[in-house]
Amino acid sequence: MLLYQGKIATDRLAGIREGTVIAALLVGFIARFIGKKLAFLKDMIFMMRRLSR
Repeated sequence: MLLYQGKIATDRLAGIREGTVIAALLVGFIARFIGKKLAFLKDMIFMMRRLSR
């Protein structure tokens, strides 16, 4: 929301530079990588819930 308000106030994007974009991309790649490595946990958690019912 603040980003959008900045766009209205100055008629340009302020505060978003190369570092912000690179950081966002890196976080996305890292999160996807970790999510794939830990995908087995979802099966284990939901299996335990089914067994406890």
